[in-house]
Amino acid sequence: MYNPATDTWTQKHDMPGIEDSSDPTIGGGAGGATGVINDKLYVLSPCYSDNGAWGYDEGCPSGPWFLRYNPGTDTWTTLPRPDSVVGTHFGSPLQAGVVNGKFYVMGGVSFAVYDPATNKWTKLTTGFARGRAGAAMAVLGSRLYVIGGRRYDAATETWDSLAVTVRYDPTTGTWTRLADLPSPRSDIAASRIYLNGKARIEVVGGRGTGNNLQYTP
Repeated sequence: MYNPATDTWTQKHDMPGIEDSSDPTIGGGAGGATGVINDKLYVLSPCYSDNGAWGYDEGCPSGPWFLRYNPGTDTWTTLPRPDSVVGTHFGSPLQAGVVNGKFYVMGGVSFAVYDPATNKWTKLTTGFARGRAGAAMAVLGSRLYVIGGRRYDAATETWDSLAVTVRYDPTTGTWTRLADLPSPRSDIAASRIYLNGKARIEVVGGRGTGNNLQYTP
C-alpha cells in the first residue's frame, strides 16, 4: 500500500495465488484489471499455464481469478469467476471501470459486468469496442470510454493499432463513436482528471509519439 501523504510503502497480505487442481502448472498472471467499490478493491486476473520451452500460454480451464481485497481487515476473498457467462478467460490485457457500484471488464472479444449486490456476472455486447486489446478505459459521467488499442487483421495476419474512441452507456446498453485519437496507439492507460474544475480524460503511454494526451468530452 502506498500512502501519498507520507510518501511511504507498507507491505500488506499478498494476493492469493491461482490454483487449479486439474493442472498444477497453472499460475498467476499479469495484465489483469482492478476497480474500487465501497472502499474495497476488486481484482480480475488472467492465469497462465506452463508451456515448457515456449514459456507461458494464457488461459486455464477454471477461468480467470476474481478476488476482493478489504483494506480495513487486510484480507482477500475469492469471488465467482466470469467464465460462466463469457467462457474460460478474457483476452488480456484487461480493461475495467466502475459505474454506479458495478465492475465492468473488457478483454479480447468479451465484455461483462459484476454486481456486488447479487454477486453475479452478466455478459454484455462489445459493439464498436469488439476485440480491442491494449486499449485504455476510463469512467466519466457514469459512462465508460474505451480508447485506442489494437485489432488483429486476418487478411494480412498483422495487428493494427487503432485511434478509435468509443463510449458505452450502461443505462441504455449502447455504444457511441467519438473523436479519434490524434494517431493510432495501443498499450496505453487512461484516467479521469479535473482541470479548472472540469473533468477530462488523460491518456498516457503507448507505442507512438506524443505519449501524453488529454480528451475533453
